[in-house]
Amino acid sequence: MIVKELLPKLLFAFLLLSVNPLGAGGGRAPDMNRPDSYSRQDSEIPGRVEWLLDPEDARMRSGSEGKPILLLVQNETKNGEGIEYWEAMLSQPLIVEAVESLFVPFAVKTNGGEKDRWLSGIPGGGSQQFLIRITDRSFNDLIERITGIGGMQALLSSMILALESQSMDVPEYVRILYVESMESESRETALFPVHCFWAGEVELGPSSGILETTPGRIGNREVVEVVFDKSVTSYGELLEESCDLGLSENAYALNDEQERVASELMGPEKVTQPGEMTPDKKPKYYLRRTTYRYVPMTERQAILVNSDIFLKRDPQVRLSPRQIRMHEFIKNHKNRKWKNQIGSSDLTGSWEELTKRIYRISGGDVYIH
Repeated sequence: MIVKELLPKLLFAFLLLSVNPLGAGGGRAPDMNRPDSYSRQDSEIPGRVEWLLDPEDARMRSGSEGKPILLLVQNETKNGEGIEYWEAMLSQPLIVEAVESLFVPFAVKTNGGEKDRWLSGIPGGGSQQFLIRITDRSFNDLIERITGIGGMQALLSSMILALESQSMDVPEYVRILYVESMESESRETALFPVHCFWAGEVELGPSSGILETTPGRIGNREVVEVVFDKSVTSYGELLEESCDLGLSENAYALNDEQERVASELMGPEKVTQPGEMTPDKKPKYYLRRTTYRYVPMTERQAILVNSDIFLKRDPQVRLSPRQIRMHEFIKNHKNRKWKNQIGSSDLTGSWEELTKRIYRISGGDVYIH
């Protein structure tokens, strides 16, 4: 009798295990809530994006979600420098988030086999170089392809153009990343004497083209050092803006061209060569007073969030959904000792460290990829 009563239950359990095996290595799909668990099955594919590997999966998802496909084509015979370059770029957390949330990420590694034959059968296929394409669900290119070491600026520009071509919203954090992706050759440093360096950061910092701000002192004079993109703005425009905002009455010149521009604008008697600057110990002062200081951000994001907090505007418009989730978790666990992220130069490392800590504190319930 006991055997007869147990038999149906045992049969049900056997069928359940055959559909969803629980043993180690039993073929179960990866747990996407756990750190270091990725849907991509080839560790040689660069970056930390969760790539789809089947073209039909990519096509179906593109159709159901209404998103373009971001297609990574990697030639196995051309690894080396190119792969290392893309590994770093496609591991940057905000790039990873943008690729995964705004597109359908699909990777193909060519090797002269079946995948190459599949590539030759799609529009514009058959290329044997390392490249990124952004396509519609039928694999028709939406914008010009990115080949070789195209750079983060090229990738972000293509992502923005592709989204705009489909009348899709481009999140603010993606536009901020694009501004920060400019090549170092177009960057210039300037120093502005101001009546208050915290005011200088929140008022001058959000100006177009400013990529970094550092408050400090030269002697007894408060100053703000900025790094700006010369292709977007100029030293003269920033100096004029600083004067219009009532921040500056004098000027510091770091080179002959700045001295010429400042002398024409303010008069040579108001232009001097600066001494050595001592950085302030509380940069991004208004951001520093909130729990947002624990969220890893790019420098431009931190500049804008600092200003938004001072002006009592919602700073979350500058953040990605994953950054917002981080902040919500931190805010709900204030008793923990969180690390101040202001001034951190390693966004990827800081992001990974924080997401793993959130995962541990939540008991495995919260994982922010």
